[in-house]
Amino acid sequence: MKTRSTFSLLFWANTSRIKNGQVPVYARITVNGKRTNLSLQRRLPISSWDADKGKARGSKQQARLFNKYLEQVRAKIYESYEDLLSAKFGQSIPLTSEQSEPPLPV
Repeated sequence: MKTRSTFSLLFWANTSRIKNGQVPVYARITVNGKRTNLSLQRRLPISSWDADKGKARGSKQQARLFNKYLEQVRAKIYESYEDLLSAKFGQSIPLTSEQSEPPLPV
């Protein structure tokens, strides 16, 4: 029987911890229904956060730099997940940021 592994990543702002008009941003990683939140140690004005897109709004330098940082974090998390899969299954399974589930190993 083949088991199916699910993986998802999203960025979210914790609006319950608003301080001086800014909110902390977290990465939520979910694997097989178990989730964990990682603080990115970054704060952003609440008006600059786009919850639907999971990134900063706007085209000002601050928003562009913040979104670039999010993409770097996303790439590192996917790379780490791929390393874990290859260690577990003994093969490299390439993932892209658009792909939320790795293919089943054969």
